[in-house]
Amino acid sequence: MIWFFRVSVLAYVVALVVAAFAYPEQVPVHFDATGAGDRFQPRGVAVLSMAGAGLGLAVLLALFIRVFARGSLKHLNIPHKSWWTQPENSDRLRRMLANDLAWIGGCTMTLMTCMLAITIKVADDAKPSMGTFGWVTLFGFLIAVTGQVVFMYTSRYRPENP
Repeated sequence: MIWFFRVSVLAYVVALVVAAFAYPEQVPVHFDATGAGDRFQPRGVAVLSMAGAGLGLAVLLALFIRVFARGSLKHLNIPHKSWWTQPENSDRLRRMLANDLAWIGGCTMTLMTCMLAITIKVADDAKPSMGTFGWVTLFGFLIAVTGQVVFMYTSRYRPENP
């Protein structure tokens, strides 16, 4: 899943470059509960804000993935911790943790890319709105991440021979 995270970050960078050229002078940067744009910023401020938020999050997630792959397992809260922290199982645990975080990070970056694409699409509209695609994207993200967390907790970390 590391590849998914990397591709999602690359997609975000591409969308950010497109936004820098495609945005009008005023850009919707926040949508209310109905999906309508309710806060606007100048193009430069919007692009810099989205670059800082998206790329900052990508760097933070990449650092956490690296820490999971190499860091201490002492403070983890996982099912069957005593089995997983045995020397013969710890390398597999580290790979699994890094891949799980990469999946969640990839989903998060994909959500951010979709929201950026929606903003590019509706920025010129008289009444910009997130539309159906925005809501489907948001709920798809929530379902994917919730499903992964449930899978991780209920079966992914179940040892083969406890």
